[in-house]
Amino acid sequence: MDTTIMAGDVFSANDNNLSKKMNLKATAVSAGVTLLGVALWVCSKMFLYAPDSSLYMFAMFVAITVFCVGATRLLFFGKEYVYKPTGSVVKQYSMLYKGEDLIPVTRAVEASDVASVGKLRKDDNAGLRLDILLSDDGKFASCQIFKWVPHSFEPASKVYLLGAEAASQLAEYVKKEEIAPVK
Repeated sequence: MDTTIMAGDVFSANDNNLSKKMNLKATAVSAGVTLLGVALWVCSKMFLYAPDSSLYMFAMFVAITVFCVGATRLLFFGKEYVYKPTGSVVKQYSMLYKGEDLIPVTRAVEASDVASVGKLRKDDNAGLRLDILLSDDGKFASCQIFKWVPHSFEPASKVYLLGAEAASQLAEYVKKEEIAPVK
C-alpha cells in the first residue's frame, strides 16, 4: 500500500504537511471573554465599591474568574493545525482497543486497511490507543499507536502517513461511526 512510516509523535512527524494557524473564531471568543472580565472588574470598582460588602467581593471574584478563563483560552485554544496542500483543518481522533490487540491493530495500520481497524473490538478501559490526525477534506491522515504503561500512554509504533485513498476511507469511517475529535 501507500503508507509511509516516520519517527516521532503524531504531530511533530508531520511538520512538512502541517502548519499551525490562528483560529479567528476561537480567538475572538477568547478575547471577548477576557474583555468581559475586565469590564466586570471596572464595573464592580465603579458601582459596588465597598470593601466590606460581600456583593463587591462576589463581583470581583466573578470578574477575575471570567478574565482568567478568557486569558487561558486566548493563550491555549487559539490555534489549529492545517494541512498545507489543501488548507483543510486537521483534527485529532482517538480509538481505544484492548491491549492484546497490539499486533492486529499494527498490521491493519501498516497495511492501510481501514476496514480491519474498524472490525477490531473497541474498549473504553483500554490498554491500547490509536491516535489519528485527519483533515476535514479527507485527503490527509496519519496514525500512531500508543500502549498503556502505568500512569500514561507511551508510543508503541512510529507515525504512519496514510495515502489519499486510505485517508478518504478513514474519513468516511470516522464520520459513519460518529467518533468525536479529541479537542
